[in-house]
Amino acid sequence: MLITKVKAKREPCEILIEYILPHPKSQTGLQHISFPCKEEPRNEFYQALDALLPTAIEAIGLDPDQWEEGEIIGVSFKHCDDGIGLTITAKCQIKERFACPTTPYISPDGVPLFEGLQELMLNVITQAIWYIDGARRQGSILQQAPAADDLNRGFLGVLGVKE
Repeated sequence: MLITKVKAKREPCEILIEYILPHPKSQTGLQHISFPCKEEPRNEFYQALDALLPTAIEAIGLDPDQWEEGEIIGVSFKHCDDGIGLTITAKCQIKERFACPTTPYISPDGVPLFEGLQELMLNVITQAIWYIDGARRQGSILQQAPAADDLNRGFLGVLGVKE
Protein backbone atom coordinates (compact mmCIF):
# COMPACT_ATOMS: atom_id res chain seq x y z
CA MET A 1 0.00 0.00 0.00
CA LEU A 2 1.44 3.35 -1.06
CA ILE A 3 -0.38 6.37 0.35
CA THR A 4 -0.41 9.12 -2.29
CA LYS A 5 -2.77 11.73 -0.83
CA VAL A 6 -4.38 12.61 2.49
CA LYS A 7 -7.01 15.36 2.66
CA ALA A 8 -8.87 16.34 5.82
CA LYS A 9 -11.78 18.73 6.18
CA ARG A 10 -12.62 19.07 9.87
CA GLU A 11 -16.01 20.80 10.14
CA PRO A 12 -17.89 18.75 9.00
CA CYS A 13 -15.47 15.85 8.86
CA GLU A 14 -14.52 14.67 5.38
CA ILE A 15 -11.43 12.52 4.98
CA LEU A 16 -10.05 11.45 1.61
CA ILE A 17 -7.13 9.06 1.36
CA GLU A 18 -5.78 7.97 -2.01
CA TYR A 19 -3.46 5.01 -2.27
CA ILE A 20 -2.02 2.41 -4.62
CA LEU A 21 -2.14 -1.37 -4.23
CA PRO A 22 -0.58 -4.09 -6.37
CA HIS A 23 -3.15 -5.59 -8.74
CA PRO A 24 -2.01 -8.47 -10.97
CA LYS A 25 -4.90 -8.10 -13.45
CA SER A 26 -4.30 -4.40 -14.09
CA GLN A 27 -2.30 -3.32 -17.15
CA THR A 28 0.12 -1.41 -14.93
CA GLY A 29 0.08 -4.00 -12.15
CA LEU A 30 -1.28 -1.34 -9.80
CA GLN A 31 -4.72 -0.31 -8.62
CA HIS A 32 -5.36 3.34 -7.66
CA ILE A 33 -7.94 3.61 -4.88
CA SER A 34 -9.75 6.62 -3.45
CA PHE A 35 -11.11 6.16 0.09
CA PRO A 36 -13.55 8.93 1.12
CA CYS A 37 -15.01 8.76 4.63
CA LYS A 38 -16.98 11.05 6.94
CA GLU A 39 -16.14 9.24 10.19
CA GLU A 40 -14.09 11.24 12.68
CA PRO A 41 -10.48 10.05 12.88
CA ARG A 42 -8.57 9.60 16.09
CA ASN A 43 -6.93 12.78 17.44
CA GLU A 44 -3.54 11.36 16.45
CA PHE A 45 -4.58 11.58 12.78
CA TYR A 46 -5.05 15.36 12.94
CA GLN A 47 -1.99 15.74 15.18
CA ALA A 48 0.15 13.94 12.57
CA LEU A 49 -1.09 16.30 9.86
CA ASP A 50 -0.69 19.46 11.95
CA ALA A 51 2.85 18.49 12.93
CA LEU A 52 3.70 19.40 9.31
CA LEU A 53 2.59 23.03 9.81
CA PRO A 54 6.06 24.37 10.77
CA THR A 55 7.48 22.75 7.61
CA ALA A 56 4.78 24.39 5.48
CA ILE A 57 5.40 27.77 7.15
CA GLU A 58 9.13 27.48 6.49
CA ALA A 59 8.83 26.13 2.93
CA ILE A 60 6.35 28.81 1.84
CA GLY A 61 7.88 31.65 3.88
CA LEU A 62 4.78 32.43 5.92
CA ASP A 63 4.66 34.58 9.05
CA PRO A 64 4.74 32.08 11.97
CA ASP A 65 2.82 34.45 14.26
CA GLN A 66 0.01 34.85 11.73
CA TRP A 67 -0.13 31.08 11.14
CA GLU A 68 -0.13 30.07 14.81
CA GLU A 69 -3.74 28.83 14.48
CA GLY A 70 -3.19 27.22 11.07
CA GLU A 71 -3.88 23.59 10.22
CA ILE A 72 -2.82 21.15 7.54
CA ILE A 73 -5.66 20.15 5.22
CA GLY A 74 -3.78 18.06 2.69
CA VAL A 75 -0.58 16.21 1.90
CA SER A 76 0.36 14.64 -1.43
CA PHE A 77 3.15 12.08 -1.54
CA LYS A 78 5.25 11.13 -4.56
CA HIS A 79 7.00 7.79 -4.18
CA CYS A 80 10.28 7.68 -6.13
CA ASP A 81 13.22 5.29 -6.35
CA ASP A 82 15.22 7.56 -4.05
CA GLY A 83 12.50 8.13 -1.42
CA ILE A 84 9.29 10.03 -0.86
CA GLY A 85 8.66 13.66 -1.81
CA LEU A 86 5.63 15.70 -0.84
CA THR A 87 3.57 18.87 -1.08
CA ILE A 88 1.67 20.24 1.91
CA THR A 89 -1.48 22.38 1.89
CA ALA A 90 -2.21 24.53 4.93
CA LYS A 91 -5.27 26.55 5.93
CA CYS A 92 -5.62 29.51 8.24
CA GLN A 93 -8.19 32.23 8.85
CA ILE A 94 -6.47 35.59 8.57
CA LYS A 95 -8.73 38.48 9.47
CA GLU A 96 -12.03 37.39 7.89
CA ARG A 97 -10.67 35.30 5.03
CA PHE A 98 -9.18 31.86 4.68
CA ALA A 99 -5.77 31.37 3.10
CA CYS A 100 -4.86 27.91 1.77
CA PRO A 101 -1.30 27.95 0.42
CA THR A 102 0.52 24.87 -0.85
CA THR A 103 4.24 24.29 -0.52
CA PRO A 104 6.35 23.77 -3.60
CA TYR A 105 7.18 20.10 -4.16
CA ILE A 106 9.73 18.96 -1.58
CA SER A 107 11.77 16.26 -3.31
CA PRO A 108 13.30 13.30 -1.47
CA ASP A 109 16.63 15.18 -1.67
CA GLY A 110 14.99 18.20 -0.02
CA VAL A 111 13.34 16.30 2.84
CA PRO A 112 16.53 16.22 4.99
CA LEU A 113 16.69 20.04 4.78
CA PHE A 114 13.67 20.21 7.10
CA GLU A 115 14.43 18.89 10.57
CA GLY A 116 12.40 15.78 11.44
CA LEU A 117 10.37 15.84 8.20
CA GLN A 118 11.07 12.18 7.37
CA GLU A 119 9.54 11.04 10.66
CA LEU A 120 6.60 13.44 10.31
CA MET A 121 5.84 12.08 6.82
CA LEU A 122 5.98 8.49 8.06
CA ASN A 123 3.62 9.37 10.91
CA VAL A 124 1.04 10.82 8.47
CA ILE A 125 1.36 7.72 6.27
CA THR A 126 1.00 5.42 9.29
CA GLN A 127 -2.08 7.31 10.57
CA ALA A 128 -3.64 7.13 7.07
CA ILE A 129 -3.09 3.35 6.93
CA TRP A 130 -4.61 2.94 10.38
CA TYR A 131 -7.60 5.08 9.34
CA ILE A 132 -8.17 2.87 6.29
CA ASP A 133 -7.85 -0.18 8.55
CA GLY A 134 -10.63 1.15 10.79
CA ALA A 135 -9.05 3.34 13.48
CA ARG A 136 -11.65 6.01 14.26
CA ARG A 137 -12.57 8.31 17.11
CA GLN A 138 -14.48 6.91 20.11
CA GLY A 139 -17.64 5.04 19.22
CA SER A 140 -16.21 3.29 16.20
CA ILE A 141 -15.59 -0.39 15.61
CA LEU A 142 -11.93 -0.21 16.62
CA GLN A 143 -11.06 1.77 19.73
CA GLN A 144 -7.30 1.70 19.22
CA ALA A 145 -5.00 1.61 16.24
CA PRO A 146 -5.05 -1.85 14.68
CA ALA A 147 -1.92 -3.86 14.12
CA ALA A 148 -0.74 -3.56 10.53
CA ASP A 149 -1.69 -6.53 8.37
CA ASP A 150 0.96 -8.34 6.30
CA LEU A 151 0.63 -5.92 3.38
CA ASN A 152 0.99 -2.86 5.59
CA ARG A 153 3.74 -4.47 7.66
CA GLY A 154 5.84 -4.94 4.53
CA PHE A 155 5.17 -1.39 3.39
CA LEU A 156 5.87 0.14 6.79
CA GLY A 157 9.04 -1.96 7.07
CA VAL A 158 10.33 -0.53 3.81
CA LEU A 159 9.78 2.94 5.25
CA GLY A 160 11.65 2.02 8.41
CA VAL A 161 8.65 2.28 10.74
CA LYS A 162 9.08 0.13 13.82
CA GLU A 163 5.99 -1.82 14.82
